[in-house]
Amino acid sequence: GRSVYTPLFSGVYWDMQDVALGDIDRIEVISGPGATLWGANAVNGVINIVTRSSAETQGVYLKAGYGDRQRSVTARYGGMLREGLTWRAYLKAFKDDGTRTSTGASADDSWYRPKGGFRLDWAASGRDAVTIQGDGYWGSRSQGAAPDETISGRNLTARWTRAGEGGSRLQVQGYYDRIARKTDAGGGSFWVDTYDLDVQHAFSAGGGAHQIVLGGGVRQAHYVIHGSAGLQFEPPSRTLGLVNLFAQDSIALSRALTLTVGTKLENDPYSGLSVLPSVRAAYKPAEPLLLWAAVSRAIRSPTPFDRDVVEKVGGLILLTGYADFATEKLTA
Repeated sequence: GRSVYTPLFSGVYWDMQDVALGDIDRIEVISGPGATLWGANAVNGVINIVTRSSAETQGVYLKAGYGDRQRSVTARYGGMLREGLTWRAYLKAFKDDGTRTSTGASADDSWYRPKGGFRLDWAASGRDAVTIQGDGYWGSRSQGAAPDETISGRNLTARWTRAGEGGSRLQVQGYYDRIARKTDAGGGSFWVDTYDLDVQHAFSAGGGAHQIVLGGGVRQAHYVIHGSAGLQFEPPSRTLGLVNLFAQDSIALSRALTLTVGTKLENDPYSGLSVLPSVRAAYKPAEPLLLWAAVSRAIRSPTPFDRDVVEKVGGLILLTGYADFATEKLTA
């Protein structure tokens, strides 16, 4: 439920992502454009990692590894405060020594990162469920001849879900996320604070022939970049706001044929209003076989790296971002 896609350069800082494998319920890989539900930058697909509730991770879990180049440990404990109210807390850490060159010398690329977090699940009633979870981490990496780099981050997510009549569901979720990186010896640093609020309502209509999802959300990301002598951003700080509304209807045309239509309206800080529709037909003549076809539209929106970057060599400007950098559009 929390996006790890950074608004700075249209990518993911993978060294900041680390989920304890024992806490994962499933990993969904949605192939193709997913902008109708997921918004801008969901161009080639979406990877959605769903973790297990604390009620499913009770008791003690411990995993440790030791080798001549790497040490790691994961420890988790889950408990119950009272009926319907469960929790878990974990600590995950590793340390990698520097790799060796062909001469046997250290490449000076060692790094380590401890991380910890918690999750609280409350089944408030037969209809309501509340989840609160958070993580925090810190790490340091050697980079050979280049200065060392440190990373840090923290996040907090709260989600309320209410189940209604006929399988309907209302979900309200908000999260806060901060990531930060710093390179020693004046190599530059940045931090990004992201605030997100999302509301979704799923229900059926037409005697169950229509499965409808309606929703919307707002997101604000504030960043500050302290550039290095050779790479700077002008301006060095911005607040990026994003607003979206979406609707999707899965229509059962027969027992084997389903038509899904939907669209998202998204107002991006750089590209303005975008319409992101999708139409998909799926035919399932037998249980092992599914035939489907879809037409979708997605965009990759500009970023500060596209528009605000300034690269200098010897004090002279070599490369600048383009103020009119356009949105990349895809019809698949």
